[in-house]
Amino acid sequence: AGVLVQLLLESKKRKKLSLKKAAEIRDTQSTENEVEKARATLSELTGITNFTLRPPNLGQNALVLENVNVPMIGCNIISNDWESTVTKEHIIEVSKTAKDGDIVLFHETMQNTAEAVEELVPYFVENGYQIVSVVELFAAKDIPLFRGNYYNKAEYMDPKY
Repeated sequence: AGVLVQLLLESKKRKKLSLKKAAEIRDTQSTENEVEKARATLSELTGITNFTLRPPNLGQNALVLENVNVPMIGCNIISNDWESTVTKEHIIEVSKTAKDGDIVLFHETMQNTAEAVEELVPYFVENGYQIVSVVELFAAKDIPLFRGNYYNKAEYMDPKY
């Protein structure tokens, strides 16, 4: 069994990706094109060419899916840990509902999340789960990731583009 309990990075940008124009999303020379610039830089630095993207605020629409050249990752369990009123206990309770193949959204900058993860990791390991990255989760289940698809959990999806 492999549930994803991975800290996902939150964009600091205010402008949602889903509101950008198609040309800005596709054009690798555009100053607006954060996705392609980041992908090109990471490829140059690491030699890795396959990346996934968790869009800011989980925002996506048909325009984004068609024009971003990477698989997009969402989640099917949201801890709401970015809200200041959410307690460590709430994060633990919500996260324990995760099943094999689920993707749980956490933010690495929240103190309650860090404290909850310290309890969640042993809980999941004791219950036979592995803590893996998104790519490892899909690879372990032999599920290919296709550009332009938006994945909320580890389930096969036919390519859209």
